[in-house]
Amino acid sequence: MESRHKRFFIINLILLISLALVEYIIFEANLNEHIDEYHKRYEHYFNTVVNNEEMILDSIATSVSKNDNVIEAYLLNNPNLIKEHYKHLMDSFKIRNMVTEIHFFTNKIESFINLSNIFASREDLSKIRIDVANVLQTKISSSHFIVCRSFGGLRSVQPIFDTNGSILGAISVGLKSDTIPKLIKNLSGYDALFLNDINITNNLSSKYFQDFISDATIFSDQIASYSTVQLNINELKKLGEIVKNEPPRGWQTVKLDNGLFAVHTHYLVDFENKPSYRLLLLENISNKYFDFFYDLLYKILLVFTFILLTHYVLFKRTMLNLAKLNKLSKLAEDLKNKNFKTLQNFQLSKNSETQDEIDKLSENILQMGLTLKKLYENMFEAIEQKTREVKDSIYVDNLTELLNRRALERDMKNIDYGILIFIDIDGFSTINDVYGIGIGNFALISTANLLLNINEKHKLHAQIYRIGSDEFAIFSQRTNYHPILAIFSEELSNIIFEKSDDDIELFLDFTIGVSSGSTLSIESSDIALHHAKQTKSRYSIFDKALISSEEHKHNITLSKKIKDGLKFGHFILFYQPIFSSDRKIVKYEGLIRLKDGEKYFTPYFFLQYAKKTKYYFDITKVVIEESFKNFRDLDVSFSINLSADDILNHDISQYIEENLSNFPKPSNITFEILESEQIEQFEPILEFIRKVRKYGVKIAIDDFGSGYSNFSYLLQIRPDYLKIDGSIIKKIATDENALLVAKTIVQFAKLSNFKVIAEFVDSEEVFKQGREIGVDMFQGYYLGMPLQNLVDSSENHLILKNR
Repeated sequence: MESRHKRFFIINLILLISLALVEYIIFEANLNEHIDEYHKRYEHYFNTVVNNEEMILDSIATSVSKNDNVIEAYLLNNPNLIKEHYKHLMDSFKIRNMVTEIHFFTNKIESFINLSNIFASREDLSKIRIDVANVLQTKISSSHFIVCRSFGGLRSVQPIFDTNGSILGAISVGLKSDTIPKLIKNLSGYDALFLNDINITNNLSSKYFQDFISDATIFSDQIASYSTVQLNINELKKLGEIVKNEPPRGWQTVKLDNGLFAVHTHYLVDFENKPSYRLLLLENISNKYFDFFYDLLYKILLVFTFILLTHYVLFKRTMLNLAKLNKLSKLAEDLKNKNFKTLQNFQLSKNSETQDEIDKLSENILQMGLTLKKLYENMFEAIEQKTREVKDSIYVDNLTELLNRRALERDMKNIDYGILIFIDIDGFSTINDVYGIGIGNFALISTANLLLNINEKHKLHAQIYRIGSDEFAIFSQRTNYHPILAIFSEELSNIIFEKSDDDIELFLDFTIGVSSGSTLSIESSDIALHHAKQTKSRYSIFDKALISSEEHKHNITLSKKIKDGLKFGHFILFYQPIFSSDRKIVKYEGLIRLKDGEKYFTPYFFLQYAKKTKYYFDITKVVIEESFKNFRDLDVSFSINLSADDILNHDISQYIEENLSNFPKPSNITFEILESEQIEQFEPILEFIRKVRKYGVKIAIDDFGSGYSNFSYLLQIRPDYLKIDGSIIKKIATDENALLVAKTIVQFAKLSNFKVIAEFVDSEEVFKQGREIGVDMFQGYYLGMPLQNLVDSSENHLILKNR
């Protein structure tokens, strides 16, 4: 190569290296800015989780410490009084994973009674619970982390005084540390774990130390626990080196087997404000480096092509070489558009010395193009794999890991033979009401495993599904249903599930519905199951005689009424006022009714059936349209009920947003989301809430406490209002347990800055009791019936006539 060519390419090589360095410096600066920004958000997630857990524990500890029964128990030196009044509360909190410990101490730091272990002896704990000693000495409450003999975690310690202000003892309400990483994961989507020196466990007793390390990993002199991500021992050692010297609060990067991570470190302090726990939050930033290097290679390729073209313009001007350079330019353009087919058809020619040099340059570009192709194919394969995983998860039940109803509907398409068996757990709602959701989930998982074992034991080669809250399905491509029905009918008799941890035995029975042959369908099996329940039979086989039943005739009639109601405007909105504690109307809730002659039917008579038809979302649109039309010219607050199905329906959510964008004062609107429905797709619900809140819309959780109550998901939704379910409110004047549940919900709402609304207020006694425990607003027949007219909130006169 001539000397002038060498100088030219040396200069441009330096240019390419400089470009790479500048790009990398810019990338590192942007990456650091990104991680710094997210570190601030981590601080927010961390503080939100810890502060909310502290507030819940403080609220419980404060409420219990001031209770008359507790003070009387101390004055009479009779801890059994506390056990009688609060053991059920402790059990309720444990089921909801809100509290691990409620422990009472004397003023000599002896155990008075421990509701988390009522058989514990009354012993001196002054050397173990120095936080209690500190609170008794200073008479000031404390919220902190501490590792004591039974477990490590968050504690709220409150002093207990008699009526003269003399200190009687203290109460400690605690929650294990494993809750924090889980809540952070739910709130932010990022993984977290505790990583500490092994001496943090010195205060644990041998029994609890064994329980603790069963879920932990010990290496060198450090211990990792309560992690939401699976890490091997080498990865943990790398993380251990980062935090070994207790670096300042902030972030650092570390290379693990799964990629490059930004590691954010937080310290949890004890009652003396000394570091007690070390919490690590992990963010995978590998993909950012991948994107950077791909972009850098592409930029270098473009610059290299430009250099080549410049070289040609300056030194090679033959038409033959110009065609070749144009070909290279086309190759670069195709690579930009990720069209790699050109690489396969690109030919190199070597006819002369000059062309040989260009061919060498072309070969370099080809190699760079092949490298880009390989990177792109690997990235595309990874994306396809992730897409397949997401698609698969749509068809899987999260709790039992069986296929779900969507999968059954998919598998039943174009199937015209086989056997479809529906199985329902009898009285499942009673299990939830008596034992709580945790035991209910245990029953569902155990039933799923039992069905799988029966399938494997008898080599049925059937597919098992969970299709509803307590319903399962078995699909088999056999032609004779008698043998398989006989197997499941026998195997599902007198079932007992034992949960040794809670010393509970569940006695379950099942009802079965079957369709097969020419009548095979999901609807047929559902009708057969329903018929078996109605007739209290063990099982029912679908035949056409069932279709002519009175219920089926009723459904046909109801379907026509709904269809005509939508066509002729028979769906009418009624408005029920919501009152403040001083009986002034502050807002209205729209309630849909179906007019049939002179009668008006409530949703109880038609909505569940409508959900099984195509008309359900049309009814939702009527509610939205009429509410927005009737309140458009009024400065009056109003509520609209939405189900999870409404929010997850793309047409409905888009319809809502279109109406919001044209509404004069969206801040008057509240969307009430039904809490009684089990929400499986939570992220789309949050996305909908974020969208409508941009317009100033408020959010309420309706029917709270009706069966799926979850305090942790409220921290993500942050509703403006909590509506306590009517089944609780109706009993607060006569049932002490209902009153306790209502008080707990109100206290939690106050700490979280939510307003509380009581539904189904049907008497003066219920209204007064609700005011006494701090309910903000009230709704019910005692205060105001649903009407077709609206009553003004200030002057109580009609402001909206029938339209």
